Amino acid sequence: MKLLYIAALPIDFENLDGVPKKVISQCKALGSNFAVDLIFYHNGQVRLRDLPLGTERQLGQARNKLDVLRAAAKLVTEGDYGCMYVRYPRSDALFLALLKKAKTRGMRIAMEIPTYPYDLEGHETFKGRIINGMDRFFRKYLHRYVDRIVTYSDDREIFGVPTLNTINGVDFDTVTPDETPVEPEKQLQLVAVSAMFRVHGYDRLIRGMHEYYKNGGSRNLLLKLVGKGDAYDQYRGLVEEFGLQEHVEFCGARFGKDLEEAYRGSALGVNSLAIHRQGLVKESTLKTKEYAAKGLPVLSSSYVDAFSEAGNARFALRISPDETPVDVAQLIAFLDGLYAHGDTPALRRAIREDGRKTCDVHSTMKCVADYLLNPEI
Repeated sequence: MKLLYIAALPIDFENLDGVPKKVISQCKALGSNFAVDLIFYHNGQVRLRDLPLGTERQLGQARNKLDVLRAAAKLVTEGDYGCMYVRYPRSDALFLALLKKAKTRGMRIAMEIPTYPYDLEGHETFKGRIINGMDRFFRKYLHRYVDRIVTYSDDREIFGVPTLNTINGVDFDTVTPDETPVEPEKQLQLVAVSAMFRVHGYDRLIRGMHEYYKNGGSRNLLLKLVGKGDAYDQYRGLVEEFGLQEHVEFCGARFGKDLEEAYRGSALGVNSLAIHRQGLVKESTLKTKEYAAKGLPVLSSSYVDAFSEAGNARFALRISPDETPVDVAQLIAFLDGLYAHGDTPALRRAIREDGRKTCDVHSTMKCVADYLLNPEI
């Protein structure tokens, strides 16, 4: 059966990271059961990639996601796809028209909502409020066309559509752990890889480091902030205000070998520390799955679904979901305990083994493939 994966976002196959990398891994997992075509845009062009063959062709010009949706509607009308997987682009009239065409053609439709609830996303800007308002109006009609919503929440139904509950996943086979020995007494390197939005809450860690050194702390910490987004200037301002330039490195956006270098020697990966700012109590972030695949323990303000219950007890330090600074002394004690035996490769293997069972993409996408193949189950 042929499956059309619609990702109305830019994807550069030469510099895959973050969400684009996740999309490709999902396509690979779905490719075990389907012949997958991926529609996306890159360099001002709508592109269609045949995943089994690895070939690609241009479908038209692309100014934004709307051009991808228009091209997808044409594909649905002219192609022989049996089902569709959509990364939710928010609802509007054009998106509903696409779904209606697919449903008329008898296609089964699974739609992923990466974050739910999401109504507070983008509300800080006028444009964001317009998009949210339009979405709230049109999403009321999704139940007419969408068969299942794929969610990382515990909701059994969203917008009147039954859900498939799973978590974010990564392809462990494509991730190589860094086995550079960690020597806690010399340096503890922390890495935070994200788009750097307010919800990530790295200001809590920066303030915690300030409190630690102000109160006489002497251990050598280095926080690497990888990425650049809306909160970047705030973080840089705090680092300068507190005089932490020797302990915080702003790496900017990194891909490929440059990203691997940023990870090198890290003792811990930093997850979101302020999802409460978005009204969330649970999340399924991509970065925690990448940390797990890298063999890194995690600092988080929410349960880390990349790990099992046992893994959370051993490899995740969970802090309170509020505005208090991170207790850096507690963080250091946590890492000292993990690295006490001096066998970094063994720790990396233990973390990867626990994470692979939980969040390898072939496992996390199984419920989607099973449904699309056998919707009556």
